[in-house]
Amino acid sequence: MNKYENESQLLFISSEANFESLGNQAHFKVDLNDQPFSNNDGSLLKMSVKEFNIAKNWYNINDTNNKVRMFLKTFTSGGKTINDIDEIVEIPVGDYLTHESLGASFMSAVTAVIIANSDLVLSDFTNTTSLQTFSRSSHVSTYQDEPALKNRYNDYRLQFNLSITVSSFVWTKAPQFQCLNIGDGKSYKLNGASDNLTRDELLNDSYILLGGERIEQFYGGDTPIYDQTDVPVSFSSKIESTDTHKIQICGYYPMNTSLNTMPNLYITSRQSHSQASSSLEQISNEHAHSFIQSSIIAKARREIDRDGGVFYRITQPSYFFANVTASVLNFVEFDLRDSRGRLIPYPNPALAPVTVDDSKYDAGNPKGQIKNGNSVVDMVLLVEKYVGNSPQKLQGFAPPESIPNPNLRSNLTIPRKMC
Repeated sequence: MNKYENESQLLFISSEANFESLGNQAHFKVDLNDQPFSNNDGSLLKMSVKEFNIAKNWYNINDTNNKVRMFLKTFTSGGKTINDIDEIVEIPVGDYLTHESLGASFMSAVTAVIIANSDLVLSDFTNTTSLQTFSRSSHVSTYQDEPALKNRYNDYRLQFNLSITVSSFVWTKAPQFQCLNIGDGKSYKLNGASDNLTRDELLNDSYILLGGERIEQFYGGDTPIYDQTDVPVSFSSKIESTDTHKIQICGYYPMNTSLNTMPNLYITSRQSHSQASSSLEQISNEHAHSFIQSSIIAKARREIDRDGGVFYRITQPSYFFANVTASVLNFVEFDLRDSRGRLIPYPNPALAPVTVDDSKYDAGNPKGQIKNGNSVVDMVLLVEKYVGNSPQKLQGFAPPESIPNPNLRSNLTIPRKMC
């Protein structure tokens, strides 16, 4: 196809604006009414994302990956009672630097839920985490040291124990855990809860983050989950046989080596008509990998700069494009999503920083990071116009030229006039 070079244009776009009731910095529209593109002459319009950049000014651990279901049947031991538990454990949001700190934070969140549903207090626990990881600087590569270092490898398996110091108390039941990944669109409630589980609680990426078994079916309803048998769980949770004051909790699989669950950011546009795996376009746990109509136009990769800054970027050369089926392009609308079709998980500005007491924090009435915060998209879009043969005008191949076979030639001649 031939390209109209004089009608191709680069559009330099920024999502920074004073958004009010409509739109935000992750869902915005570029108005082209003053200079629209059209293909009323039988040509074809093509949009290409040449460059894209957005700073990751949200937390790696967030509402899309920090939630785990915990359940435990009530029991009494040593004068202490633990009531029925069927709750969502939430790891505090933030950027965790080590697997040990993430494991310890999950351990603390589990302990807090047990305390809230029992007679136990924090001083009754002496929990420890023993996740094994080593940095590169801790490894000595000389062969003389190898025998001493044979066990110095990264295991990345979640490991911690719940240990009670009350001498008369022993664990008779162990809490169990499920990393829910249910995207069937139905509503579910935990036992004793008045509200349905939220979408982030039902379809969560905690199994990726913590190395747990993915649970794709909801257990509960009329019979509480802790009264059911053969319920699948995401982690090993077992009372120690030699010390029944302790429960050892372990992950089945290695934790995510990168402490986040968003390696790519997907850019969608209503003007884009492509195909994508249904798991990318729909919030679902279906893994049939069927392809459906999609509005995804590009995928930005997570990058880390030398100074530690984290960005999602598309840089040259870029191969992301979409053919526009409309005859006139008056505007281009963009939306940013993760790999499950979810919005970017921006933090809640009503929450105080982790080191600040709530009483010392004035939440005010901010419009939110997605509206007027520091989460601006900077991108370059190329709109090109092509002309080519219409499929209705395609011609077949001409018949091949006849080449006589010399072996069939004859010396016979026919006179013009016979006497």
